[in-house]
Amino acid sequence: MHGWEKTITGDMLTPAYRKFSDVIGVQATLELCKAFGGGSVNVPQVEKANRAVRDRDIYAKWQAGYSPAQLAREYGISDRTVVCVVEEQMKAVRPADGEASPKSAEQIVLDQIGLTPAYRKFSGVIGAEATLELCKAFGGTAVSVPKIDRVLLGIRNREMYDRWLAGCTYQQIAKQYGITWERAYSIVRKLKAEAGQQAGETLTTEAMKQS
Repeated sequence: MHGWEKTITGDMLTPAYRKFSDVIGVQATLELCKAFGGGSVNVPQVEKANRAVRDRDIYAKWQAGYSPAQLAREYGISDRTVVCVVEEQMKAVRPADGEASPKSAEQIVLDQIGLTPAYRKFSGVIGAEATLELCKAFGGTAVSVPKIDRVLLGIRNREMYDRWLAGCTYQQIAKQYGITWERAYSIVRKLKAEAGQQAGETLTTEAMKQS
């Protein structure tokens, strides 16, 4: 990972990136954009993952004192299925040979779905836990992943907008970033609109301010 990437925070990203970063975090989003940016990817609705998460929740509630009958009603399954789930989870929690402590509930889920090919496509890029969150949020849909170079461009534009808010003129901004003042104006106007502000000034009026 490059040094500049470690300095990026969620508030620096545009909405297209925050769609993912709010779910899987900033760094996982950057890795996702590197691998799949510029295209549309199908995020699997992993039934095995859904069941693993359900079983984890059933086991956690059983530990908290819920009865098999209560859990059966809540999840729409039989009492016997609840008992089987609890027994399977108890076995899964036991530490494997050479492991000093029992596995966490989250690790059990990851173990159970780690062999799913559709899941591995993403877990090899952004990690198992981030992939699980991605599937829970977008599973069963095709999502457009923005290109990684647009991250840098978005951050540059945000910096330009912040400088404008701080009182810099379009000419000053343009000189600093090596673009025309008209381009600087266009970028700031777009970000103003995204921020929900009314850009009441015309280009001619803004040009007069620069003279």
